[in-house]
Amino acid sequence: MTEPMFFEEIKEWSERKLNILKKYLEGATKILGGRGLVYYVDGFAGRGWYGKEGEPQTPGSPLQAAQLAQQYQAEAKPYQMRCINVESDPQRFQELVRATTPYAHLVTNLPGAFASNIPRILKDTGNYPVICFLDPFGVDGMDWPDVQRLIARQGITDLWIRFDANEVRRRDGYYSQIGTTVGADKQFDILTRVYGISNRDILHQQLQAPSQEARKQRAVDLYLERLRETFRRAKKQGYAEAYRIGSLKEQTKYYLVFAGASAKGLVLANDIVYGIEENYQRELERYKSPDQVSMFDLFDPTGEELFKSKVADLKNVIWQVCKGESLTRREIQARAIGRRFGIIKGPHMTQALKELKNEGVIVHSNGILSDDQTVFQFRP
Repeated sequence: MTEPMFFEEIKEWSERKLNILKKYLEGATKILGGRGLVYYVDGFAGRGWYGKEGEPQTPGSPLQAAQLAQQYQAEAKPYQMRCINVESDPQRFQELVRATTPYAHLVTNLPGAFASNIPRILKDTGNYPVICFLDPFGVDGMDWPDVQRLIARQGITDLWIRFDANEVRRRDGYYSQIGTTVGADKQFDILTRVYGISNRDILHQQLQAPSQEARKQRAVDLYLERLRETFRRAKKQGYAEAYRIGSLKEQTKYYLVFAGASAKGLVLANDIVYGIEENYQRELERYKSPDQVSMFDLFDPTGEELFKSKVADLKNVIWQVCKGESLTRREIQARAIGRRFGIIKGPHMTQALKELKNEGVIVHSNGILSDDQTVFQFRP
């Protein structure tokens, strides 16, 4: 699909992506707005909406954020939001400007590439909290030095990044053609810039895994590792997790990556993704035609059984990552989320902690199980 066609009709998986972003903006601005102002930065804004000319329009991320900022202002909320949009294509930029005209007092639109606008973004946002959404078409234009500069700024920075593992695998295929195929080196070098790993041989080796699906997962995991490492270096704490965005035909479209330095932000992102994933699973069931239902579907586990299974798994994870330490509930949940991003939620955590305490794995706690600030001491 070409970029112009992409904006003509919003796909159901894109709606899930936008719902996650909107819900996070709503929750995070309340948390981060203690200073009164939060910035939303859209690094690949597009024209701001989906649909064909003359037909009803569906707001894209720039318009959703602008509408939320306007709502906060109209309701005189103690927290306010300002939006910065970047778009490199001249035609789409003009459409973006027209679409955001009603919100001009809350929105700044910057023409040109995301990378070239980083200095202006850093200047305008100052030390205020920033929620940044990077949604490139493929992986082009999302160079690691630019991501690093956002992470290293003085204020809080939360990132949501559309990460296309399929595109990474395609680009990695050029590695074996370097020196024999014209342009292969340039194609692969896009990945060296995305990951911030300049040595082609090392990067290619780090992207390898036994199977095609494992290599896609490795592409995601390596990017998450780089984000965690960079946040920890800049902010002492670093969290990064990925949520698979799939179609109703159960094809993986891309991953939506969250990264930040706050455990509270990670837990908020996890809880939002959990709700979106629940809805996705219900949509999948409705989408399936009768001839797709197998005899095994008749024996699907009940909600209670699924809950117990998740709690049992979570207990094992908590014990593995918290043994011998004293940690707050929020710290425990941040450690335990890992590959369970969007799969567990608060009630699973509360039940797991309750059972671990009853079993003597938790030897002491100084508050109620459901309080994020309660400290739990684990036996060695």
